[in-house]
Amino acid sequence: MKVLPINVLIVEDSPSDALLWQTMFSTTDSQGWRVFWVKRLKEAVDSCRQCQFDVVLLDLSLPDSDGWETVAEFHSAVPDVPVVVLTAEESEEVAMQAMAKGAQDYLVKNHITYHLLLRALRYAIERGQIIKQLRDSQEQYRVIFNGSFQLMAVLSVEGICLDINQTALDFFKKSRQDFLGKRIWETQFWRESEETKQLFQTAILTAAEGKLFRDEIQIKGMENGGVWVDFSLKPVVDEKGKVVLLIAEARDISDRKKAENALQDAKEQLQAVLNAVPGIVAWVDRDLRYLGVNQNLANIKDLRAADFVGKKVGFHKKGLDLRDFLQEFMASSGMAASRIIELEILGGRKNYLIVAQKYQQGLAAVIVGIDITERKKIEEEIVKTLEKERELNQLKSGLMRLLFHDIRNPISKILVSAQMLHKFPEDFDIETRNQQFEQIYKSIGELLNLLDEVLVRSQTEAGKLLYKPTSMPLRNIAQELVKSITPVREDTPIVFIWEGEEGPVEMDEFLVRHILTNLLHNAVKYSPQGGEISFKCKREENLVIFKVKDQGIGIPLKDQAELFETFHRASNVGKIKGTGLGLSIVKKCVDLHGGEIELESQEGVGTTFIVKLPLKKCTLSVHNAPASEL
Repeated sequence: MKVLPINVLIVEDSPSDALLWQTMFSTTDSQGWRVFWVKRLKEAVDSCRQCQFDVVLLDLSLPDSDGWETVAEFHSAVPDVPVVVLTAEESEEVAMQAMAKGAQDYLVKNHITYHLLLRALRYAIERGQIIKQLRDSQEQYRVIFNGSFQLMAVLSVEGICLDINQTALDFFKKSRQDFLGKRIWETQFWRESEETKQLFQTAILTAAEGKLFRDEIQIKGMENGGVWVDFSLKPVVDEKGKVVLLIAEARDISDRKKAENALQDAKEQLQAVLNAVPGIVAWVDRDLRYLGVNQNLANIKDLRAADFVGKKVGFHKKGLDLRDFLQEFMASSGMAASRIIELEILGGRKNYLIVAQKYQQGLAAVIVGIDITERKKIEEEIVKTLEKERELNQLKSGLMRLLFHDIRNPISKILVSAQMLHKFPEDFDIETRNQQFEQIYKSIGELLNLLDEVLVRSQTEAGKLLYKPTSMPLRNIAQELVKSITPVREDTPIVFIWEGEEGPVEMDEFLVRHILTNLLHNAVKYSPQGGEISFKCKREENLVIFKVKDQGIGIPLKDQAELFETFHRASNVGKIKGTGLGLSIVKKCVDLHGGEIELESQEGVGTTFIVKLPLKKCTLSVHNAPASEL
């Protein structure tokens, strides 16, 4: 293997000394030395800049430079070439000063031997190479250290700053001297507070024990005010595991903190808006666990908003309907859904319109609920109103049918009898003529009764039928009604019984007449087989009880529950005429009095109606006519 020659530059102003050194090198050929000679320092510097030399023998006494400063000037101009100093003085102080200025070794001219010269040169070359490698490493370290975008510092285990990078110096607008040799918490650039000092002291103690310390702290720059940094302190250990240095790093996270603060502000603003929403709002993940709720939902469940986070929908055992809806929704492919759900809350149960919307590619959903309890009540009232209107329309239709059918029959009878009496008066004797007149009177009575029922029912539906109590002779009126009603057969008499005081009472005469007239007419109408009809009136201190009992066809049990409905007639009436209005009018008149009506009936045996009406104290006196005058 070919050995490269070693280039040696001798810087010596004495020709004899220079010749001596050249002679020493020429005595050996194995080393491959190539020797060059210059007399001045400037020439040496220029030669080293033009050619590459492995080592320089430098005399300290030159025409253009003298003393150990010669080494300093040369090393400053050519830092990478190793230097062995030649001195005429055997002075350790001068040699050590020369070494401190960059020389690798020194030789005293009067004591130089061949072997001593070669050893010094080899040592200088090796040491120069090591120093160059170390300097290259230091430069690389410095480039990396200063080029880091993070603020960095090297500390002793006591927290004293040993080095700081350029990024930190630029940030603080200061030099290294403002930091080197000072404890990190004693510099003027940190927030001056005991809390911050204690934090750094804790960090030093933690890292000195071989543990990583990391936290977010606020520091103070010279121009940019307070900024937030992600601060860490890392221990550096030797081969025995002993902590020898601490590496401090700080990364500016002010923008992130501002974004976090802005996000937190936005969250707080959003939460404030959601808390102001009168409805309920919640977020859930795909496993139906709450991510958050608004205050209104927490309030109606008597919980805190934080009590919901992480728990599944229905955890309080009062939201199972909501849980079932959300399970179905999250399992579906749809992105939105709604449903009306009844939720149990403080104070009872309410109806909520729940609207759910997925987000994050269906991994979560937001739920909004609006209390529609009052709206449902309004809807129900509207439905009832519409149903009432439908019933009124049905009533009008029924009344029209009455006018076209039931009213037509008595009018036809009246018309026929009147025409016969008018056209053929000579063909009728007195008895037959009286019978025709009787038929006319009866038909007129039926017509008037029917019109009266229609009128009363119309007033009832229109809300114009009112309770207007006056002083009335109840017993006389009851006897009058008995006489006005003609039995279907002579063997079906109406037996009137009065019990109690006979003075006037405070009642609505118009309503009472309708109650008794309808009950008595029905008793007569539905007793075609005969049998006695009992009409009993019993007056107590604050109550009148009417009881109408017949021995007629009776009412089937299945019809009794709907007997007081408009147009309802029992299923066993057959061809017995009727409108289905009478008992509904009776029930309304009884209700206006604040009374009660009861029914006892058995098919084929008979029917009993019992009416109880409360009395008001009578303040007016009326003439109590004897029964013979009615």
